[in-house]
Amino acid sequence: NKVLNYLESGLNIGLVTDQGTPLISDPGYKIVSYITDHGYEVVSLPGATAFVPALTVSALVPQPFTFYGFLNSKSSKQLKELESLKNHPYTLIFYEAPHRLIDTLNNIKNVFGDRKICIVREISKKYESVFRGNLSELLNNLGTIKGEYVLVVEGYNDICENGNMD
Repeated sequence: NKVLNYLESGLNIGLVTDQGTPLISDPGYKIVSYITDHGYEVVSLPGATAFVPALTVSALVPQPFTFYGFLNSKSSKQLKELESLKNHPYTLIFYEAPHRLIDTLNNIKNVFGDRKICIVREISKKYESVFRGNLSELLNNLGTIKGEYVLVVEGYNDICENGNMD
């Protein structure tokens, strides 16, 4: 309502963040919906976002892809989400916090199998790191777990299921 009042008084409003593009993995869409429901236009000027650079450096099939954002932080709910995505044929993109990274990677491996993955840390920052390989390889080679992560996971295909090219 505060934003709507500003607009009704003739002001222009900007939604700016220092944590990536607004509305990507945050509830800002509720503001957009509310404002447009009241007859106002919304203009978007995209800013920095982590999933696009992670996808482009992943060496995985870039399209089609599904951006999922954060999986549920509760393991039982996360496992259900992953089960629903297990046979999804597109490259999947997740965000993950450092304190949940290893548990999430183990859950992905347990549900999806030993798929190819690209794990990207701290995109566009001093300690940016990119790890590519199968889940089993990378789980043992991530080094210090710090920063924010983007997980780009191979989509389901016959190779994932059978483990070979036949």
